[in-house]
Amino acid sequence: MEWFFDGLGTELISIIIGVILGAVTGGTIGYKIGVNKQSMKQKQKAGTASKQKQIGESDKTIVLDEKNLNVNNIKIKQEQKAKDEASQTQIGRVNVNER
Repeated sequence: MEWFFDGLGTELISIIIGVILGAVTGGTIGYKIGVNKQSMKQKQKAGTASKQKQIGESDKTIVLDEKNLNVNNIKIKQEQKAKDEASQTQIGRVNVNER
């Protein structure tokens, strides 16, 4: 006759090791994704006859010897709201420096 809980300890240890390895792997991948992204958000609100100017600029240095070269991970989001007779200017730019 086989005991009902036979092999339960081995299964629990296997689950615990799997959870730890999954957390470490997922955390490492998430960290690499988060570190390589750059984002900039700017927001302005103004009333009537106001002047607004936003300049969003980011510098990105790339190394030409890398295999997976990707410069598309920079995000600039600018938003302006103003009422009548307002003057608004927005400039968003990404400077890519090659090495």
